[in-house]
Amino acid sequence: MKKIILLLVLFLSSCATHEKYAAYLDTYIGMDKAALIDAMGVPDSTYRLNAKTEYLTWKKRQSYFIPGTAYTTYNGANNYTTTYSPTYIANQWCNTTFIIVNNKVTKWLTKGDWCVM
Repeated sequence: MKKIILLLVLFLSSCATHEKYAAYLDTYIGMDKAALIDAMGVPDSTYRLNAKTEYLTWKKRQSYFIPGTAYTTYNGANNYTTTYSPTYIANQWCNTTFIIVNNKVTKWLTKGDWCVM
């Protein structure tokens, strides 16, 4: 069962790519800061480098539970053996940072394993 769930997660995420996410982020290049915030929401963090340059970062997190599985085998003479696969939590994350120069989006950066669309 664990393998089926893992394969399902991999299959569903295989349609999402970083290239699609990059194309989406490219649509924000040249946009003014206020329009970016209107579209993306309030950033999770900001950093002002100087009077003209600012970094705005949005953070995306996801955790999901992969249940363990019990396997019972019959060994004959009414002897049964049960073994268990472990349960674990998988985590994915993405930080998307837009660089704002003179109130315009000039560049974006991503970091993490879930920067896909």
